Amino acid sequence: MLESYYSNPESCIMYNHKKNIQAKNWDYHLHDSYEIYFLLEGSTNYFIGKTIYNLKPGDLVIINSNEIHTHSFQMEGNYERILIMFDPQMVRLFNSKDFNLLSCFDKRDNGERNKISLRRNQIEELLNIFNRIEAVNSYEVPGNKHLKLSCFIELLVFINKVFLDYGELTEGFAVNDKLLPVF
Repeated sequence: MLESYYSNPESCIMYNHKKNIQAKNWDYHLHDSYEIYFLLEGSTNYFIGKTIYNLKPGDLVIINSNEIHTHSFQMEGNYERILIMFDPQMVRLFNSKDFNLLSCFDKRDNGERNKISLRRNQIEELLNIFNRIEAVNSYEVPGNKHLKLSCFIELLVFINKVFLDYGELTEGFAVNDKLLPVF
């Protein structure tokens, strides 16, 4: 698995920062990867399973591969987000007896506790990690694949810390089963 990462890092960790783009809605979908979505500008509703989360800048969403999801934008205009999709099998290589890097993705019911509304200091810490990932992605020198992996593991530790210890978890609202065909 690590050989796969070192030969093609994007196949295991896909990092995508889009800004000043016109928002686009997607159909409900699933994928094999896990997803981290951080909204920087704009607003959107994220539909995960039977739950709707209203996102505002500074909100973080975590999605595992068993959660059907989509989003719907609430406004016209620009929006900015960071999206990371990653292979959970690779991450499991770095779990230890005392810390599971995927705990925040796996140790909750599907469609529940997906949204984390971060405090200002948490947003700053998260943006610092994202900035380092972007810096490492911007050049090709020996060791940068190691640095990207290191930053990514740091990101997962941060998200788990916020999720488990002191993050303000925001509950979405459930959709009545009779309305699901509408979505």
